[in-house]
Amino acid sequence: AATRRLGGLVLHSPLASALRVIDPKPKSCCAPSCAICCFDAFRNDRLISKVRCPVQIMHGDRDEVVPIQNAQMLQTNCKKSALCRAYYPEQAGHNDLVESNRPEYFQVLDNFFGDVRQEAQGPGRNDSTTFSMNMVEA
Repeated sequence: AATRRLGGLVLHSPLASALRVIDPKPKSCCAPSCAICCFDAFRNDRLISKVRCPVQIMHGDRDEVVPIQNAQMLQTNCKKSALCRAYYPEQAGHNDLVESNRPEYFQVLDNFFGDVRQEAQGPGRNDSTTFSMNMVEA
């Protein structure tokens, strides 16, 4: 997303980095993960600052696979120029974001895509084809 022209980006239960999935505080003194921190892969926590399109982060507050701190870090690291929203449904885990509150989940997405569509069309345009094609190509 940092190197492509996108209308919007949805991050669903995202990880900030591979290391932060197994150790949310890898820089803590004497943590075993400190020995491997230079090999950390998928540094989304650094890459997110290069994203220039609207971002919707969705993460369950009871996620036991990828701790919610990963999503919160990504939200913090989003550039202020990018529209960054977060949705943290209560009682949702890693694989049940939709099921935790189906109407609210789809309303959040509908609101986000509506705003992205409006941004892509610009003032006075009513062309949903461009929006759809860009979303498919991404």
